[in-house]
Amino acid sequence: MDRIYLSSARSEFSFDRKRGLVQSKRTENTQGYGMRGKGNGSGELISVQDHDADWAGKFAKEADCYFAAAKAYEELTTRAGKDAKGSEVLLNKAESVLRDVQHKLTLPALREQVVDKLKSHKELAKDTTEEAQRREKVLGKPAAAWELKDLDGKAHSLEGYRGKVVILDFWYRGCGFCIKAMPQVARVSEEFKNKPVVVLGMNTDRDDKDARFVVDNMKLTYPVLKAAGIPEKYMVEGFPTLIIIDKAGKVADMHVGYSPTLHDDVAAAVAALLKK
Repeated sequence: MDRIYLSSARSEFSFDRKRGLVQSKRTENTQGYGMRGKGNGSGELISVQDHDADWAGKFAKEADCYFAAAKAYEELTTRAGKDAKGSEVLLNKAESVLRDVQHKLTLPALREQVVDKLKSHKELAKDTTEEAQRREKVLGKPAAAWELKDLDGKAHSLEGYRGKVVILDFWYRGCGFCIKAMPQVARVSEEFKNKPVVVLGMNTDRDDKDARFVVDNMKLTYPVLKAAGIPEKYMVEGFPTLIIIDKAGKVADMHVGYSPTLHDDVAAAVAALLKK
């Protein structure tokens, strides 16, 4: 990330060695791409509060309760984003999970987390419903045709890859999560290089130099195409988005955003398509 955004960060901590505590922190950062500039910040320890073993036990119990609810909420909202017909029911159930756990928590630090999630739920539900509707318009449908050139000027067309599973990775240099996802996408490309599978980077940067800079620094070995205007054809609004097209030319799957399990999820989807 530092190489791609020409950035640097430095943190300096001061310790109270007698008490074994961090007393203060100073930060300095620079960025030479996108939001260019320098910044600094500081933080200072204001107070320390001691708790007994009973409180610690209560905190542990309520924390387990909170994290279980947070996981269930995330799973339900994720499912809602992939199910246009069932999204309303799933989102209502997700909200109920938060309200139920809110009544079980007594410690402010944990209750505040739930309150914040509930405050943002309405907006999240709206975005999730729209995402599910976009997916429904694309999945199972013939993939939009295109003819594009890669960064070296070589022509590519979707029709030319008919008979292969095609993975389209939509990205641009200013998208931090796109860069973060790339090593996983590269792993998928390497894993299936001897199979009828092709990974194509779909870059939307206005300046080819930005795309080339990323390709060189990330050492990408799969083709990267100049794909301005193509995301709209696939209902792509969030980046990164990976579109998986089956051997018959239909959109089989869609992965929106960064995920630590992106490689596993995409690889499983591709493996399933190869078995058909």
